[in-house]
Amino acid sequence: MKLNEKCAYLRGLAEGMNLDTEKAEGKLISELIKLCEEMAEEIEELDEAVDQLQDYAEELDEDLGEVEEFVYDLEDDCD
Repeated sequence: MKLNEKCAYLRGLAEGMNLDTEKAEGKLISELIKLCEEMAEEIEELDEAVDQLQDYAEELDEDLGEVEEFVYDLEDDCD
């Protein structure tokens, strides 16, 4: 289960309990669930950014490998 699904589950549980958000306990639980939802969104965005950076790093690694092959082939030709 993904984080956003877990947050939705928690929200459903809280709504099913009919918490009174005017009372301190209900307000606290409601705010904690909102915080969880915001954190889940941020984590999802960070995961996407990490995936993009990882793809970019792999491309750079491949390109560097090609450059290394070219340079080493030139050195072998010069010997």
